[in-house]
Amino acid sequence: MKLISVILPVYNAQDTIVAAIESVLKQTYSNLELIIIDDGSTDKTASLIEGIEDDRIIFKKRDNKGLGNTLNELLSMCSGDLVARMDADDICHPNRLEKQFKFMESNSDVVLLGGQIRFLVNNSYINIDFFPAEHEKILAGLMNENFPICHPTIMFRKKEALCLGGYTVGLAGEDLDFFLRIASLGKLANLDTVVLDYRILMNSLSSTKKNELNIGYSYAIYNENMRRNNLSEISYSDFISFVWDKRTLIERLDDFLKNWSRFFYRKSLFSRANGDIFFSLCYLFFAITIQPKRSLKRMLRRILK
Repeated sequence: MKLISVILPVYNAQDTIVAAIESVLKQTYSNLELIIIDDGSTDKTASLIEGIEDDRIIFKKRDNKGLGNTLNELLSMCSGDLVARMDADDICHPNRLEKQFKFMESNSDVVLLGGQIRFLVNNSYINIDFFPAEHEKILAGLMNENFPICHPTIMFRKKEALCLGGYTVGLAGEDLDFFLRIASLGKLANLDTVVLDYRILMNSLSSTKKNELNIGYSYAIYNENMRRNNLSEISYSDFISFVWDKRTLIERLDDFLKNWSRFFYRKSLFSRANGDIFFSLCYLFFAITIQPKRSLKRMLRRILK
């Protein structure tokens, strides 16, 4: 069996890190290395990791450098040709790596592969929208910020990732930028089966740093459009000065409403997980009312699944 490198950045995840690591070590595909970097945690994360005895674990603790730098450092430490992402608060299904490896071996034109997920909210499981399998549909979704690929589910080819220079550093939402850039080197795809339980936290990056994410996503899409038109990419600072700060009032309002729609969607999930169907439906109604086109598309995909 070929070696698969699993990369896991972690920061202050003492409540979930052990379960995340164990879900990787218990994979049906056993020829793996699990490379973990603790990005300056201030809780018990590091000691918990050090307490797990398995020769396949490569662990490094250092000062905080941010997610982009950490992902690139992890990538540089990989020995395998295939790299799988993992987050410190999620749970891999036992046959995730085996299924993804077989697909990547059989589809040499695919450079990055995701899979279906379940939401894990307060120890309750909620089925999520069905992510498309086809490259064209995935790419179209990315350009509309619909995210038809979930970052911690991905497996990608190390050679292509290194050709890109890895992840863009200092950019919130670096996953979208990475997906769009690596798509220039091959196809994107999703498995049609659930490979990961994705934990939803109200205090996660996606919930608390909405504006930074909006800027990062818009920047990634803007530069992708520049590349498609054979134009030079612009720097992040120039994007802020000449594009983001020049948005019309309607565009600013749309970004504002997008944030609130995502917030109410998450609140709906939490209420549903807690068994409060009434408030779950209320929050879902607010999400749809604020961003009807985006929310209705999500619901339609679920109905058609």
